[in-house]
Amino acid sequence: MTDKKQKKSAPPSPENVYHILTGEDADVASKDGILYRWTGSFWAAQDVAKEESSAFRWLQAKYPDKATPPLARRCVEAAVMGATTLPAPAKSAVVLPLQNVYLHIDTKTGATKTLGPDKAIGLTYQIACNYDPDAQAPRFGQFLCQVLPDDPDSQNYVQEYAGYTLLHDCRHQTATFWIGGGANGKTTLAQIISRLHRKVISLQLNALEGFQLAQLIDASLVVVDETPQRINEQKFKTLVSGGPCPVDRKYRDQITFHP
Repeated sequence: MTDKKQKKSAPPSPENVYHILTGEDADVASKDGILYRWTGSFWAAQDVAKEESSAFRWLQAKYPDKATPPLARRCVEAAVMGATTLPAPAKSAVVLPLQNVYLHIDTKTGATKTLGPDKAIGLTYQIACNYDPDAQAPRFGQFLCQVLPDDPDSQNYVQEYAGYTLLHDCRHQTATFWIGGGANGKTTLAQIISRLHRKVISLQLNALEGFQLAQLIDASLVVVDETPQRINEQKFKTLVSGGPCPVDRKYRDQITFHP
């Protein structure tokens, strides 16, 4: 009898090991081709270049003879595929992720309750202020009376829309156009609302293609300085409604992103 030599199975590739490690990390998730990490308060979208740099350092430590930028990129791509899918927030829920608490609002009764951050809710942003149930805003009320005098309906709408920008989705499929001459409060109002957001971006409505839409990743507010004569109507409607948008990224594969 002759002994048959058993073939040794090949060791897992660095990409596969990185894939497994990512999949086992409860603080890592992915959605729409984007990698997210739990910060303790919300799921933050990760910069691809920084993730590849981290993967390259990991390769240098674990596989020094194989550490190359292309392999680091493949490791990150494997991590995106191997990570747990990011939880999807309930469409009907209103949960505001403030710096000190998560504020839950009952849309039927208006009742509120505060709880700690919860990764299972799947929120990918944080409102840039604390929650204070006793806070007042006399200066803001005075400002609205100044720029919209004798128009309580418009004043209420402005406050309602400011609150809408703090939601996690585009459920009402609404954008606002602020029309008027100079020195009428438009810029000041935009600055006030912007202060509540971690990442605010500016888009050009006549150039809603190419790499410009990559800015949408991790943004919670979009502002437009001027409205051009021609806009990409279909793409604009898709963005406002939160529909799927193809996003081109420099030196990266295209992804489909939901604003």
